[in-house]
Amino acid sequence: MPAPKKTSGAVSVESAREQLKAAALRCTPSRIAILRLLSQSDQPLSHSDVAERLRESGFDPSTAYRALIELADTGLLIRLDIGDQIRRYEFKHVTPKTAATGKRAHDDREHPHFVCLDCGHVTCLTDVTVQLPKSRAVGKVTEILLRGHCVNCL
Repeated sequence: MPAPKKTSGAVSVESAREQLKAAALRCTPSRIAILRLLSQSDQPLSHSDVAERLRESGFDPSTAYRALIELADTGLLIRLDIGDQIRRYEFKHVTPKTAATGKRAHDDREHPHFVCLDCGHVTCLTDVTVQLPKSRAVGKVTEILLRGHCVNCL
C-alpha cells in the first residue's frame, strides 16, 4: 500500500493537543502521532498501516490499536468498515475557531469512498457529491461505498 500523501489539512502538534483536551483525553505521544499521521493521509488507514508507519517512532502495535479505538470512540477519528473485516480510520477535520464561541466544531461533511475489488485500496472521494432521492424507505444514509477497479488494476 502506498504511503499516505501529505495534505494541506495536516494538524500541528499543538492542534492535536487541543483536540485531545477538548475530547477529555490525555495528550499522549501515541495519540498525537496518530492524529498527525491520519490528518496527513489522503485515504483511510487500517491498524496495521498505522502501526507499521509508527513503528520507527517506537510505538508498539497494541498501543496504536488502543489509541485508534479511543480516538474513534471520542469522535476524533472516523471508523470505516467496508465489509472486509478490516477497520480503517480517517481523521475527522475540525473547522477553525468561531469568533462567537471561541470553539472549534467538527466538520461533519461525509464523503463516499471507493474500494478496488482487486487490490483492496480505499480512496476518499472528497470531490464527489452524491444526491439521494428523498424516500422514507431509505431512512438515514450514513455511508456511501463505491466498488470497482482502480486505475492501477485495470
